[in-house]
Amino acid sequence: MMKRDFDMGLPTTLATHPAGLSAWLTSNQVASIPTYRGSLASPHSAGWEAKTDIEASSLWLSEAGARSRLTAEAYERELRRFVLWLADQGRSISDVTREDFHRYAAFLGNPGKRWISTSRRKVSDPRWRPFRKALSDKGKRYSLQVVHSMYTWMYASGWIAFNPMPAPDRLAPVTASSRSDEIETRQVPQHLFEELLVFCEHELHTGANVRERYKNIRLRLILSLAGYLGARSADMLYGFFSDIHVRTYGTRIRYVWHIPNGKGRKAGVLPVPEPVMRVIREARTCLGLMPEREAKEPPCPLLINAGRIPLNRMPALPKMKGLEKSSLYTLVRDCFEAFESHLKAHSRHTDAIVFSVASSHWLRHTAIKRIVKLTNDIVIAQRLARHDSLSTTGVYAEATVEELGDVFETFSIGTRSGHG
Repeated sequence: MMKRDFDMGLPTTLATHPAGLSAWLTSNQVASIPTYRGSLASPHSAGWEAKTDIEASSLWLSEAGARSRLTAEAYERELRRFVLWLADQGRSISDVTREDFHRYAAFLGNPGKRWISTSRRKVSDPRWRPFRKALSDKGKRYSLQVVHSMYTWMYASGWIAFNPMPAPDRLAPVTASSRSDEIETRQVPQHLFEELLVFCEHELHTGANVRERYKNIRLRLILSLAGYLGARSADMLYGFFSDIHVRTYGTRIRYVWHIPNGKGRKAGVLPVPEPVMRVIREARTCLGLMPEREAKEPPCPLLINAGRIPLNRMPALPKMKGLEKSSLYTLVRDCFEAFESHLKAHSRHTDAIVFSVASSHWLRHTAIKRIVKLTNDIVIAQRLARHDSLSTTGVYAEATVEELGDVFETFSIGTRSGHG
């Protein structure tokens, strides 16, 4: 059996460098990743430079993740989990059985303590583990879909002669729920969103030094871009202040946000309302930029890693790095937890429940649903959401359980009416 030390060989622009993975494997008595060509390997490799399964899987990852950095990172996470599990079984990607996939599906739901780290760590940290917790049924389904996509690609591309992997829904059945019901239960009510913004402004990161002021503004900027404009995390993480432009419409002037590389590498343009522009101006001023965009200003990410911002002087912008995805999610999660505690302290336990389970993506649902309610126009809502299809946006216009309940109350179901 031919083996070599683990090396994903992933392009650094697409994925986290896997340094330290082999050290973690060694600590668990697995010295190397099997890379031999197994029983599934196609006897014909014309058109391939790859010599091992790992090299072929790296090519799949670069192609599958080419349209989105966040997609590439998510796929890499699932591929790494699968490859490490295979290594623990002494198998390679091209040497698996149908039964192996059933075992892997069960493993995802109960990986065991040695595979789990409850703290977020870099892959280069010897304490890093592939899981933070066992995956939910939905998480298992997603992980298996990624692996299935790779095997389908390998079979179609001639790397393997047969694809033994069952469809993910046979490995991890998930009870289907209405998309409109999911959206209804995964958004922040408008009055609570507005209250959240006020809470953040006056209660979180209220210190007087530059770093704390920026943290306060950055948090409000994240909430505003996501909660008003429906921005995805990638839009914010990879955006720059220079993407905010002025456009003239006859006698009117509007600020617009040019998103050059949205989901699926599709550009988009959104109007920026004045409440959001005020926060953007605050952020610019705090970082030493002029309130309005200048023709020759240094490139500056919309969201900066605050760790390098000096306490009592303006930062050197060329040295500043953008915020990382994990940090964005942590900031929003910490904000929600603080607001949840605030609501509980004021005996508002029902409202607090919302923020005990909410995530940053809920704010996007909040923004799209708000526009649907305000305009009753799916086309306008589609433009805000930047959906390819009106049917995708249409679920935001479907009647919710709450709206149906309001109708029942209006008609006083169950109340008898007398006859004269």
